[in-house]
Amino acid sequence: MLAYNAEKLKGADIPKGFQDFLNPKYRGQIILLDPRVAAAYMEFYGVLLDRFGPSFLTQLRVQNPRVYAGGLPAVQALAAGEGILATPMLASTTQILTSKGASLNTVSDDPTNWVEMQIMLPVRAKSKSPNAARLFVNYAMSAEGNQVFNNEPGSSSIYDVNLLPKNYQPPKPVSAARAAEITKLLGL
Repeated sequence: MLAYNAEKLKGADIPKGFQDFLNPKYRGQIILLDPRVAAAYMEFYGVLLDRFGPSFLTQLRVQNPRVYAGGLPAVQALAAGEGILATPMLASTTQILTSKGASLNTVSDDPTNWVEMQIMLPVRAKSKSPNAARLFVNYAMSAEGNQVFNNEPGSSSIYDVNLLPKNYQPPKPVSAARAAEITKLLGL
């Protein structure tokens, strides 16, 4: 998903998809999340690589994007006008600021093959309260708990796959060699 500053982009200037990021009018105005920070970000760039080829990432690098380590700092920068486009973004991340009056919006470009976020659960044996950790994990993995974790726009629970797009395909894991290729193509 991509986000944009709705004060700066209107009408026909609003991108329809990721290929629009290569338009020269957006040079120096793109905010990217650093793929080296999280596996989900790396998988996102892997999907772009599969979908558009290596030249897309190289051309994206030429756009002179600003690179941020996390979604919240990136969306804050977008709202502050440090850029006009940002990706990959979650609707829930942008809604944090739009609920406080920021003029942001999102566009979903073919949601049938994008990123899956997963919850990491702690090792209960190393917990200060192992029984509380066990209870939390049990709740998180239940249908009720999973619904709470996924009660955000763009999210779906493993217990309700009907919310996924019809032709959804999960992203492929990114090997170390592929991660190095993506990082190099983006010039990071």
